[in-house]
Amino acid sequence: MKLKCDFITNSSSSSFIVAWPTKIKEYGDVKQFMMFTEQAQVVFEDAKKKNKEMEDGLIQGLIIDDSEQILNMVTEEISNGYFEGCDSYFDDKEFQEICRVDIETEEHREKSRKFFEKVEEKNKKTARGLAEKFVSENKGKFLYFFSYSDNDGEFYSKMEHDDIFSKLEYLRISHH
Repeated sequence: MKLKCDFITNSSSSSFIVAWPTKIKEYGDVKQFMMFTEQAQVVFEDAKKKNKEMEDGLIQGLIIDDSEQILNMVTEEISNGYFEGCDSYFDDKEFQEICRVDIETEEHREKSRKFFEKVEEKNKKTARGLAEKFVSENKGKFLYFFSYSDNDGEFYSKMEHDDIFSKLEYLRISHH
């Protein structure tokens, strides 16, 4: 288990859970929802790869329904990062005590483990609630996952940080 007690400045990435009104088959299916041609082209190419993965047995571009499979996929993606409502725990007094320890003991490791299990359980419940809401509001649309990182240069930094999916229903999950 990694313990982050302070801010770390490095690159970030974000994943996007997007409800697309139709299955993405051609460039026009993307361009109509994107402001910039270059961004639309990248999203289209990524969607084509995801469609190919689906044909090869990997799950992408599925119709959103309230099946356990869809709910679990969306919940898992949300749970893998920071999201709206995520407990960041930095201001928690118990966490600050955990970080103040100079010498780690078995008792300290156990206290840390229990603390993070509690935070993880709370965040999984919050993620599940977000997933249920997203799924219920987007039934019948097509589910796509995208990921972009500012580590890949200025263009991809804009893909990550600009509101490129603003004309669609989506969730942004931050990975720092």
